[in-house]
Amino acid sequence: MARRWQFLVARPLTPPEKKLLETLLKEALGDWRTHGRPISWEVSFPYDHFIEIATSSPISGCAIDTLFRTLHTLLPQNGFALLPTDHLAILDMVNDFIFTKKYNEIIKSWQEGTWPETHYLLEPSEEGVNAVPLTKSRLAIHLCG
Repeated sequence: MARRWQFLVARPLTPPEKKLLETLLKEALGDWRTHGRPISWEVSFPYDHFIEIATSSPISGCAIDTLFRTLHTLLPQNGFALLPTDHLAILDMVNDFIFTKKYNEIIKSWQEGTWPETHYLLEPSEEGVNAVPLTKSRLAIHLCG
């Protein structure tokens, strides 16, 4: 079964940075294996704000741990920072601008009536990263409070 993981970076990646990260990841995960079998994988950079690793073969929990440890070690060593999981990427559809906010700030803004309808969440999923309105996102369940 194919799997996909997305990691939100602290700032947009430039084309040279994406090339560097691709090279570093290929070196670091060059012998990435699951139960002794090589893992076929690809890296991409959706919206220039995510590092996305996609595998086309089944993968074990230990191999997933290796992926996370590799990224959380390799990125800071090379001047890149991942954001904590309470941060979400937001696409301002009017100005075509991406910024991040903590999810509790997003919910508060919605509850106060200050969330612009033109701000879409960039929501990671098994299909990739998609721009979705807040009311159709995974956060929607928290908006009624």
